[in-house]
Amino acid sequence: MKGKIATNMKPLTGATTFVYSQRDEPSIVSPCPLNFTPFAWMKMVCMIQECDTEVAGFGLLDPEDLCSITDIKIIKQAASCSSVDFDTAALAAWRFEYMGEGHKPEHMERVWIHTHPGFSPSPSSIDYGTFDDACELNDWMCMVIVDNHYKTYGQICYQSGPKIELRLNVGVDWTAINYNIDLPAWHKFWIAEISSLVSKAAPAYTTTRQAWDNQYKNAKNNPRNQVTELSHGCVEGYDWQDTAYPARLSDE
Repeated sequence: MKGKIATNMKPLTGATTFVYSQRDEPSIVSPCPLNFTPFAWMKMVCMIQECDTEVAGFGLLDPEDLCSITDIKIIKQAASCSSVDFDTAALAAWRFEYMGEGHKPEHMERVWIHTHPGFSPSPSSIDYGTFDDACELNDWMCMVIVDNHYKTYGQICYQSGPKIELRLNVGVDWTAINYNIDLPAWHKFWIAEISSLVSKAAPAYTTTRQAWDNQYKNAKNNPRNQVTELSHGCVEGYDWQDTAYPARLSDE
C-alpha cells in the first residue's frame, strides 16, 4: 500500500448500530498490516476513555507509507452508544480546507475509524452498509473498529477491477514513538476537541424498544400465549448505557 493508490474522493457518513451481522467476514488476511503511530494510538485511547458513546473519524495516513495512521481527524458528529452521524457541512468544510493545504484524498479519508463502546469490534450490518457505500465510490477503503477493551477489527476493500475484501491486522508501531511530545498537553487538547465535536444523540435502538413493547403487549393480550415478564428488555448482561430505560417493559 505504499505510494499513490487513488485520487478520487467521496462523501462518507458514519452510521453504525449494534446489530449482529449475518455477513461472513473475509477469511484472507492482507499481508500489509495497518499500524497506528503511538501518537495516533494515544488519541484513539483518549476517544475510548472519554466517551461512553461511539466516536468516529478518519485516519490520516503518512504520504510515504499508506499503512501508517499518524493522526485521527474527528468530525463534528451526533453519537450514541450505538450510532454516529457526521455533520455533513463540517465534513465538507474539512475536506475543502485539508485539500486546500495540498493533501490528497488517499491520505485523509481512506481509513474510516470508529469505536464500539462496551461491546466488541465486530462490524454490524449497518457498519457493512456504510463501508460498502464508501467502497463503491473509492478505489480502496479501510474500516477500523476498536472496542473499549482495545480489541480491533480491520478490513480493506479494493474496488478497482474485481472487488477484493481482505481482513487487516491492526497494530501500533512503537518504534515510531516520539519522546519529545508533551503528552499531558495533547491529552487536554484531545479532551477539549472531543467535547466540542461529539454531541450525544438519542440511542439508535429506540425502535427496537418499541418493537419489544409491542410484542409484549400482543402476547399479553392473547390468552393462548403464556407470557413471562422480562425484568429488562434486552439480552441479560448487556449494558445499553441508557439509564432512562424502564425496569420492565411497558404495560400501557
